[in-house]
Amino acid sequence: MKRFHGNGIILAFLFLMSTLCGCASVTMRQSLPEKVDAPEKALFEGEWVSEGQIIYIRFGEGGHGRFAGVDWKEGRFQLDEGEMIVTKGEGRSFLSVRIEENGVWDERYYFARYRFTESGDLELWLPDTKAFAEAIEKGTLEGVVEKGKHTQSVTISSKPEKVLSFLNDPAHDALFDSKEPMILKRLILPPAASEKDGASSGEGPAAGTEVGEDVGQSPALKELLKE
Repeated sequence: MKRFHGNGIILAFLFLMSTLCGCASVTMRQSLPEKVDAPEKALFEGEWVSEGQIIYIRFGEGGHGRFAGVDWKEGRFQLDEGEMIVTKGEGRSFLSVRIEENGVWDERYYFARYRFTESGDLELWLPDTKAFAEAIEKGTLEGVVEKGKHTQSVTISSKPEKVLSFLNDPAHDALFDSKEPMILKRLILPPAASEKDGASSGEGPAAGTEVGEDVGQSPALKELLKE
């Protein structure tokens, strides 16, 4: 599994900002088309753990997903937040992700192929930079390839529908790295004793509490997520 380094919760989830660990990156000028239904949203929503960081995912009224985490910066807790567009397909599904920093949205979208494992983990496959660079150099996709001494970055400018068609083409089965995915594990903890029917006034969870029930959010976190 790939490891990603940087400051903040957002960097833990913004798996595609691979330049942070010295790797190449692939971005788009626009997100892929949004295609998501209620059952798929339910699979995403909740608390997740990756690289020791807790990440919160919710869907607002507009349908776009939002992810967030509380980070300790400049002597106080601060909320880091980003946007997530889901493109669910019959055979292949994708995420487009961007972050908000100091009230300004990044103009680039990072993207990955995703799938939910049988155990409920969220598995994310990064794009292969070489494959997308070749697609641009051959004229299959529009965009820019920037080559450094040891790495290269790709920015795709084709229309989202064209990019999606390219990603879904059966002939393009090696566009993402499935060997070293980033894995997010759902955080499931026992509820507090006061939330369990028949809980005693003593310490700890009530008898019969089992791992597998979602933990509630603290009032402070709920207020942060509302902002």
